[in-house]
Amino acid sequence: MHRSEATLIIAVIALFPVGGCDRFQDQGKLRQEVLSADPQFAQVLQKRDQLADRVALSQREFAVKKGQLEGQIAKLRDELTQARRQVDQKIRQLNSQLDSDR
Repeated sequence: MHRSEATLIIAVIALFPVGGCDRFQDQGKLRQEVLSADPQFAQVLQKRDQLADRVALSQREFAVKKGQLEGQIAKLRDELTQARRQVDQKIRQLNSQLDSDR
């Protein structure tokens, strides 16, 4: 198999999940067709699978981190709102003392 053919096959496999091509609905079937044409291409597919797994893991880790940070942000917003209420109440008390002294 020539390098350009291998590149084309990689592009087809990489675009498969996005493209949704009806002709190649079964990725396993496509994989078998490619491997029957070039058994050495298994290394490329294995590398692609490993990278896809790492990408998926990174996305899951990000989702967890994002959830944690959003929880912390919500807590900080609540604390800020509470601090604002306390300051407003203290200001009203101080203003009322000023009004009573007039």
